[in-house]
Amino acid sequence: MYFGEIPAPLVRQRLGVDDDYAVHGVLGFGVFDRAADPVLADLSAHAARQGVELTMTTLTQPMYSHAVEVVATTPSGPRRLWLVPVMGTALMAYYMHMACVLGARALVLGGSAGGLAEGMAVGDLVVPDLVTGNDSAAYYSRHGRGGTRIGAHGPEVTPDEDLAAALAARLTALHPTAPLWRGASVTCEMIGAETSQDVADWSAAGFRAVEMEAAVVCAVGAAFGVPAAAAIYVADCLISGETVFHPTYADSRSVRSTSRAAVVGAAFDALLRTTA
Repeated sequence: MYFGEIPAPLVRQRLGVDDDYAVHGVLGFGVFDRAADPVLADLSAHAARQGVELTMTTLTQPMYSHAVEVVATTPSGPRRLWLVPVMGTALMAYYMHMACVLGARALVLGGSAGGLAEGMAVGDLVVPDLVTGNDSAAYYSRHGRGGTRIGAHGPEVTPDEDLAAALAARLTALHPTAPLWRGASVTCEMIGAETSQDVADWSAAGFRAVEMEAAVVCAVGAAFGVPAAAAIYVADCLISGETVFHPTYADSRSVRSTSRAAVVGAAFDALLRTTA
């Protein structure tokens, strides 16, 4: 049995759950594992403001231990989401793939990005309308279900328009003072491998931001026929040389935290709406 052919009953067996266990949606968040607590706090605070009761449980099975099961009580019934705070495409693809096997109806990638557009500032928001990257997305283009194609800079996927629009609308509502950018993003999962020339080339090609997971999230969605999109905030402005190693990076902590919370809230709201 090949990995791409794993059936849902076997996944449920490995998880140790009932035969009717299903995942309604996934919020992947590109962050180091031990930096996930603020994301969980953002989600809890946002749900409380929205009057949504949450139960959050970290999955303990070794093959699923990065995921937090989030059950939201809604008027139309409970919604089971997986919150997956991992960095890079390999792990993110694994969880998105398994969630789709278990019936996920929407995938959202949240997190931070490096700004590539002139005039961007830390804390700006980005909802890509095209994602591209030379990563695991290439493998999903071979599944024969359409959606992923090879572009000038590697495999590229168009995020689901309705889900992206819902994310953009909620971001604007939750953080109206932050500029919202639309356009293409590029996935580069090795932050230490990109060069200043890469940044210049991406910017010249019209990319708004570089992140670490969006291409594969949307590629998995395309392979399974599941709506997928991304909502990200600008953590550092690469085009102006303001990287995470810049002396002033720590000064923008509160700005970044506010935008991160908006991304988490918008993703949660969009997932609940899409999976209703």
